[in-house]
Parts: sequence; C-alpha cells; structure tokens
Amino acid sequence: MEKIWSMFLALTFLLSMLAVPSALAEEAPAPASEESAAAEAPALWESDEMGLSFPFGEVEKKTDFLVNLSFYSITNREPYAAIALLNYYILDEELLTLIRGQMAEATADEKASLASLVNKMGATIGYVVTIAAPTPDSAFTAAVPQEDVTEFAVNGDYHYFFVKESPEAFLASMDLPTDAELDASVVAEMASFKEQVRQEIASVQQAAVEALKTAKTYTPVDPLAPLVGQVLRFESVDLDGNPVKSEDLLKNNKVTMVNLWGTWCPNCVNEMAELAEIHKRLQEKGCGICGIEWERVPITEVKEAAVKLLTDSGVTYPNVIFPENNDILGGIHSFPTTLFVDSEGKILCLPIEGAAVSKYEPTVEKLLVGETVQPATKSGVTKNAEGKYRVFVFDEAKAPVEGAMIQFCDDTTCSVQLTDKEGVAAFETADQKVYDIHVLKAPEGYAADTNVYKTQDVFSDVSIYLKKAQ
Repeated sequence: MEKIWSMFLALTFLLSMLAVPSALAEEAPAPASEESAAAEAPALWESDEMGLSFPFGEVEKKTDFLVNLSFYSITNREPYAAIALLNYYILDEELLTLIRGQMAEATADEKASLASLVNKMGATIGYVVTIAAPTPDSAFTAAVPQEDVTEFAVNGDYHYFFVKESPEAFLASMDLPTDAELDASVVAEMASFKEQVRQEIASVQQAAVEALKTAKTYTPVDPLAPLVGQVLRFESVDLDGNPVKSEDLLKNNKVTMVNLWGTWCPNCVNEMAELAEIHKRLQEKGCGICGIEWERVPITEVKEAAVKLLTDSGVTYPNVIFPENNDILGGIHSFPTTLFVDSEGKILCLPIEGAAVSKYEPTVEKLLVGETVQPATKSGVTKNAEGKYRVFVFDEAKAPVEGAMIQFCDDTTCSVQLTDKEGVAAFETADQKVYDIHVLKAPEGYAADTNVYKTQDVFSDVSIYLKKAQ
C-alpha cells in the first residue's frame, strides 16, 4: 500500500488536480479499526439543524480509508430543508498528519495547493437530506436516478432521505495519462487500486443507507431563528478604508437589507446587478441596502476585483468589510445571506439564504406595513444535551418572560416552577419520557395560554411564546 500512496501522490501533483478548501483536511476523522469499533459504541454524528442523530461509526467500519459527514447548509425555506454531505477520502491517518504538519509551516499559496490536493483525493458520495415535504425536490435529485434515493425516516412534517451520488468523476481522476511512460506493474497496481476504491465507495454508500435506518430524528432547529429580534451593531471600514458604524448606515432607513457576500461566491456575484436595481426602487420608499463583504483571503488581494464588480453592476449602496468578532454575523455561514433590520438594527424576520432576488422586495413590502414575515415565534420542542428538561418562555419579540408559572407532569406527578430572568424553568428527572407542560399562570400583562406542550422522550427544550394581553 505504501507504494500505491507514493505513486498516487506523485501523480496527483503531476496532474495538478487542484480544487477547494482546507477545512476538509481538518474535519476528516481517523478511521475506526474493526477491533476498536467492536469494543466501543458506534460514533454518532448529530445535527440540530437536520434533527438527526446518526450512528456514523457503522459507516466508518466499512472502509480502510477516511469518511466524514458534514453539515452543509439550510438550502431552502419553503419548505424548510437542510443537507449534509457524506465525504470519502483516499487518505490514511499517517498521510493526513503529514499534510497537516506541512500546512502549519506553509505559505498561503502552499496551503491552497495542499488543501486542493486533499480535496482532489476525495469525493462527495451522498447527501443526507431533511425536508418538510413528502418527496425531495429537484435540488437533491436532479442528476441522481430515483433508485438512488432512499427515504429512511419520517418525523411529523419532516422527511429524511439519503441520496447516493455517482463516484465516476472521482474515479476518472485516477486514470493515468495515456501518453505516460509507466511500468506495466505500476499501471496494473493503479488499476487494482481504483477498483478497490470503487468497491469501498459502494460499501460506504450501502452502510450509510443501513445505518440511517436506525438514526434518531427530532424536530430540526433553524440555526438563524434565534437572530430574529436581536439587534445588529457593528463597526468596520468601507472599501476605501474609511471607518463606518452600523447606526450611521441604518438610522435613516425604515428597513435595510443587509446583504452578506464575497467575490468568491458565484451566486453573490450573479445577483449584484439586480440588487443595484432593487436599491433604486427601495430608496423611494425610505429603505436601503448595505453590503457586507466577507472574503477567504485578505481584502487587499481582492479589493480591485470587488470594486470593479460593484462598479460594473451599478451598485451605489454602501459596502463594508466584514466586521471581526461580531456575534450575529459570525454565526452566518451561508453566502449570500440577507438580513432585514429596522432603523435601530433590530432583525425583523428570518434571514433569506441564497440569491433569492424575487423574495427581497416582497419581504420589505410586508415589513413596511407590519405584516409578519417568516415568523420565528412558533412554539416547539427540540432535543438538548443538558441532562434535564428546559422550558423557555418568550414574548412575541423573543424577549425572555420572567415569572411564568410552568407545570411539568407525567402520569402520576406534577412539578411547578417559575421562569427565571432568562425566561427558563428547568426540570431534572431520572426518567427520559414524554412529559406534559402547561402554563399555569402567565405573568401580568400576558394573555393566558391553555395549550398543552409535550417534551420529546429524550432530554429536550420546549419553547413557548406568550402573547401580550389585549
């Protein structure tokens, strides 16, 4: 196998097979041996965004190489959907450690080359999808035969699918150049290695399907929902280096679209000209747009390209450099993402992820007349790892409600607590099962809530939103 590795690395560099980010090199886990996997409980992969706890260790046992499952993004909001990628890498731990060591001392260009090498030695071979719809849409199945789509669970409105992707493009990357002067034994060894990889990928895909059938599911949590009601504040500089404060950008607008983008993001670039046109129309209504640019490299390296893009697109609205250490913006990982805020920076509705040009102006129109847009104040239940059942009580603006009397009951016993200043009442119990929750008494100024809320049969959080009294 050592000869195969040396030969394959040399070929990879020779063919300059370059691609994307270094994060995958850091995320790829070491493969579990057969002995250690048998001795330990299978490793779990969990994602609250997907509402999924997946026995990933059962997949790792099916390969001599490296696999990982990484959450990708919320891909859609109508209906809600989330997606994770099952990745496969022709690496062993020794080689991965070597690459990481080289990265530690590498220049920026060398790091990019090493990251590209790692990525070209692997492929996405499947998608795990959570979607609030009866069937996966074309975004997940466009190039995949229906026999490669497996629905493995249903939980309320949410359906869970595994979608196998063909590994042929990845396997083709292992083909030797036809004009190479190579020893016949090297050619034979590479062909044998390629067939081993083909078989391993098929094995990993099948293992994923079987393991997902035993996965635990729970109500997904939209990671951006907690942003609604928070206030966005930042200090930064524009592309000319001039200092900028958010309050100065927002104070004169009834509503401002805050658009996060980068020159490296094709969808961001493609919608820029349309954003310029939208801005012209919004200005007439006392609204505006502010761009926040996030780059993967120092801004000095792409400033010229950024300025040219804005100029060519006809953009006249302000653009600033992504502010460091901003809790709200730092929690956003999809580009483009657009926030809608009022003159004080309060986030008015769920952000829109992706280039959804047709949704921007209708969203602003609804906000201007006080309509609710994509409400994040729907009571619900989500899993937690706190070893207790927690009840969170908020008002319609997502502010914590203190002093709500919460009753927590099983078939024989009830406990009562008041929510604290954070709006939380926590109940500790040795038994993990479904409990009934009632708001026995709402604090002064809030309407009574006669609903019965239920926990999950694991430690879970229940969110309850109280309405103001009329």
